[in-house]
Amino acid sequence: MQAYVDTVCDQIRWKQTRKAVAEELTDHLLLQKEAFLAEGLSEEEAEKRTVEEMGDGIAVGMALDRTHRPKPQWQMVLVAAVLLSMGLFCRLTIDQVSFGIDIVVPVLLAVALFGAAYFLDFTLLARKAKWVILLFLAMLILAVPFVEKSGGESVFFFFDYAYALTGMALLAPLPFLSVLFFMRGRKERGYWFSWLAMAILAALLFSFGKISMVLIFSISAYGAFAVAVGTDWFSMGKQKGKRLLALTTGAGIGVGGLAMLGIPACGIG
Repeated sequence: MQAYVDTVCDQIRWKQTRKAVAEELTDHLLLQKEAFLAEGLSEEEAEKRTVEEMGDGIAVGMALDRTHRPKPQWQMVLVAAVLLSMGLFCRLTIDQVSFGIDIVVPVLLAVALFGAAYFLDFTLLARKAKWVILLFLAMLILAVPFVEKSGGESVFFFFDYAYALTGMALLAPLPFLSVLFFMRGRKERGYWFSWLAMAILAALLFSFGKISMVLIFSISAYGAFAVAVGTDWFSMGKQKGKRLLALTTGAGIGVGGLAMLGIPACGIG
């Protein structure tokens, strides 16, 4: 039962409320356990039935996380606003860029993305995992006809404006997290499918011509993947998962190293 309580509380991002939730959940579990004991079940059977009736610990924890959301940290929002204003001021004064659509659009886009990232309920990546993955794939398919190479870097042309695809490295971990959520509990199949998704996304970023993009994505995605294996996310046993992770990590480093050694020959900088 303690393991179940820990699993539930681990899903709650607002740490201040974890203690209260743990106490309330423990009391409820003990009461239910006592009811089963009164029916004549053994200690072990009563505890097992109690946990089973509560449902999946991760799902329960995610539901409680949505209920106990922390208050916005307005100090952080203020700091971001000040930094954005300073950047805009430097562009207009030091760089002497004229105020126009070239300035307004990036600023508005930055504000919108910051707001979405800060206030978004990230459990959406789990609850709508399939749709997040499909949306990301649709974006890639629609963008392909507008992508061109410029100075060794892939650029997306839209309404006579060029946008570097470097930002893809920052977006790519989101669909990968959705893949992890979608593959939870699917044992070896989930492990290999998640590893394949990580490799495909890394190869895609590599094709855009920026090694920094590959590194940013690989570090964040691998970190999430390693945590998933360490918590037996795929339900194939922690020891087996760790052995597989060690083997595939070695293979991945080897393949990645060979790919990077071939960069000059491929003309990708």
